[in-house]
Amino acid sequence: MKKIYFLIIIIASFILSKKNYVIYVTAQSYNSLNNGYNDDSAEITITELPTCEADFSFQVDSNSTQPYRFFFKDKSSGNITSWHWEFDDGNTSNVRNPIHVFDKEGTFNVCLLISNDSTGCFDSICYPVTMPEYFLMGGFAYTGSSPINNPVHEGDTGIATLYRRKSNNTVQVVDSNIFMNLGYFWFSGILGGNYIIRIKLSDQSTHSENYLPTYFNNSYTWQNADLITMLDTHAYSLDTYMIPINANLTGPGSISGQIVYSEPSLYDKYFNIKGACVILQDQSGQAIDFSFADLSGYFTLNQIPLGSYRLLAEIPGKYSEVIEITLSNNQPSITSVMVEVFESNIHGIDETSKNILAGNVYPNPAKDQINISIKYSNTEKLKASVYDITGRRCLEKIINQVHLNDPVKLEVGHLNQGVYLLNITNPDGNLLITRKFVK
Repeated sequence: MKKIYFLIIIIASFILSKKNYVIYVTAQSYNSLNNGYNDDSAEITITELPTCEADFSFQVDSNSTQPYRFFFKDKSSGNITSWHWEFDDGNTSNVRNPIHVFDKEGTFNVCLLISNDSTGCFDSICYPVTMPEYFLMGGFAYTGSSPINNPVHEGDTGIATLYRRKSNNTVQVVDSNIFMNLGYFWFSGILGGNYIIRIKLSDQSTHSENYLPTYFNNSYTWQNADLITMLDTHAYSLDTYMIPINANLTGPGSISGQIVYSEPSLYDKYFNIKGACVILQDQSGQAIDFSFADLSGYFTLNQIPLGSYRLLAEIPGKYSEVIEITLSNNQPSITSVMVEVFESNIHGIDETSKNILAGNVYPNPAKDQINISIKYSNTEKLKASVYDITGRRCLEKIINQVHLNDPVKLEVGHLNQGVYLLNITNPDGNLLITRKFVK
């Protein structure tokens, strides 16, 4: 009887590439009839399948009042061509980074399946997603001793705006609503966190000129607004008493000008100036009049008694410089006032801490040339750049040396009439000083 025995021996193997392997094998067969061995060899190529690993992150939409709205972001690795999401509520998605709104509270086991049909790569992962708690908040808006249109409708329309106050001291609009009946405003679907509320009367309201836009509780600047912290309960009594203004001011004075942004190159991206409130204060800091800027930031205040005042812009999340103004018999009207607003609080910042001293631009308004005296302790070159209010750079000059008694001169005769900002930066691009001027 013939018996054949097979013995497979791996002779050698080595990697041709990161994904392909070649293995040489030899098979020996023993033939008992002739007491001998037969050798056969073969070369086998093994291809390793590409790997991919599924992963994702998720975050609730904190800027929406629509409950249970989540952002999902694919964080998988590998060459992936297909994504399939299952949200554990009967809904699915094949979008790589979907937005999904759950329809009720609870915890959902959300799964992501990734694949590449051409390579055979696939993987999946699931995470539990728990719905957060949402709150209701509201209150009465008072004009005088009674809420708006309460008990009698007086032709006023209130606008309530809710802002989230973030940890970096910035604010973000969350919701806004219009209210008339009984003077009560409300917000629903609010996540836990810190908020401020601003109440104003619409331009068509009977008493729109009698009350400043006011934050809860009794402040006309967002920095001094009371912080509303939503943690574990609803808030129904956020009553706000609007700050009255004497609408019967009479005088020969007037002030007009424009709100400008300190960083004009970022103007369109970060700044909406329409509707910004310009507030006129007396020397004690009490608000006596206000106006709203138009789309280009222009504003006008009329019928102001002669005297000394302070002018500032109030824009949620922005910081305003304070302009000192004196109206006199010799100068009852002041035009071309520029109120500059900033992304961060500039008050108390000393330019000497930047090793630089600088005067104001002169002459201002300018005609053909502007001058600015600068003293800089470093020997590095500086750059002067002029921007218009749309953020377009109109002029640039390298300053090789600066001396306090030898002002920097810039030719501006070719510029059109308008408001401009002069920025001085160091070689690293850091902004050292900003000055504004009118052409």
